[in-house]
Amino acid sequence: MRVPFLLTACLALAPVLVHAASTPGTAIVYPSISGWHTMANWSYSDTREPDPPSPGPQTVSMSTSYSTPFWHYGYGREMEMSVSASFVGTAAIGSLHAAASTTAEGFRNAGANISTGGGVEFWDFFTVTGTPGQSVQVSWRADLHGVRACSGDPELSPSGLARLTYSVFNTNPFGGGNERGDRALSACGDNTLSDSGVMYLEVGDRMQVFAHLQVSASNGDAMDAGNTARLFFDTLTPGTSLVSTSGHNYSITAVPEPGSWLLMGLGLTGLFVRQGRRGLSRSRA
Repeated sequence: MRVPFLLTACLALAPVLVHAASTPGTAIVYPSISGWHTMANWSYSDTREPDPPSPGPQTVSMSTSYSTPFWHYGYGREMEMSVSASFVGTAAIGSLHAAASTTAEGFRNAGANISTGGGVEFWDFFTVTGTPGQSVQVSWRADLHGVRACSGDPELSPSGLARLTYSVFNTNPFGGGNERGDRALSACGDNTLSDSGVMYLEVGDRMQVFAHLQVSASNGDAMDAGNTARLFFDTLTPGTSLVSTSGHNYSITAVPEPGSWLLMGLGLTGLFVRQGRRGLSRSRA
C-alpha cells in the first residue's frame, strides 16, 4: 500500500515538530524493556522516564533477567524459561550511542517475547559567521554505524535494529540548506551508512539541528550502535565559521570527548560480553 505524500511528509517532520520546544544544546535518553511468556505466566514492562535534558553527555542503562520452570504442554514435560535484556545509551551533542541486547531460553512454541530498546537524541543550533551578506558553502555528513549479532533461535524471529533520524533546518524562512534523513540498519554483522552533501547558506543564517537514534533488539538478538551516530558540519568558504549554541565543534576533524567514549565503552563492553557468554553456553549445550 502506498503511503500518501502528505502523511509521509508529516512523519518525516515529526521529530522536529515534537521536539521544537526542547532547549537548544541539550541531550536526552529514554530506554524501555518488555517481555511476556504465556506458559510461564510471566510478564514484564519497564519504561524509564527521561532525565531532564542535559547540556553535557547523558548516559542511562537498564537491564533485567528472570528464570523459572514451567510445564510445556506441547512437549509434555517441565522446562525452564530464562530471559535477560539490557539497554545502554549515551546522548551527547553531535553524537549518539546506544546498544540493546537480549537472551531467550525455553521460548520455542511457548508464546513468548522479550525485547528492549530506547532512544537517544540531541537538539542544537549553529550560526554562520563572517562578512555580512557573504554566501557560504557548508559541507555536512551523517554517519550511522551498527553491529547486529544475529543471534537467537530463528524460530523466535529475533531482531535487531538501529535507526538514525536527523534534520537540519534554516530558521530563515527564505534561506536554504534544509536537510533531513531517516536511515536504518538491520543487516547482520558490521555495517555503516553515511549521507552527505553541501548546503548553500549566507552569513547570519541560524540552523537548527536535531538527531535521534533508536536502537532495539528482541528474542536473543543484539544490536550495538555505540560507535556511533554522528553529525558533522564544516564551512568550505574561507573567512567564515560555524558557532553552535551548545559550544560543540561539529567539524569532522574534531576529537570526541574522552569522558563520553569511556562511559559508553564500559557499558557496551559489559553488555555484549554477557550476550556472548550466553550464546557460548547455548552452543555447548
